[in-house]
Amino acid sequence: MPFFYRTAAGAELDLVLMKGTVPTIAFEFKYSNSPLVSKGNTEAMKDLGMLPVFVVAPTAPRARVREGVEIIAVRDLPAVLAEHGMSAI
Repeated sequence: MPFFYRTAAGAELDLVLMKGTVPTIAFEFKYSNSPLVSKGNTEAMKDLGMLPVFVVAPTAPRARVREGVEIIAVRDLPAVLAEHGMSAI
């Protein structure tokens, strides 16, 4: 199931995919090819149990930002979903 995650304190992730009631993977979508992970994104990751987060940019090369956070291009979405046992929507 897909969800948008946001708290009153400003923690936010654009898309969180669940398996049953367990958050499995999350995505933050950016317009820039040099995206930054915000404090709100980091807080959301802590809230949800440090699940893998992918920052999706238009054409950025795949790169690890830090533990549990990778930048990917839009074209890489199907492969990332498959890597995490999810089918492309």
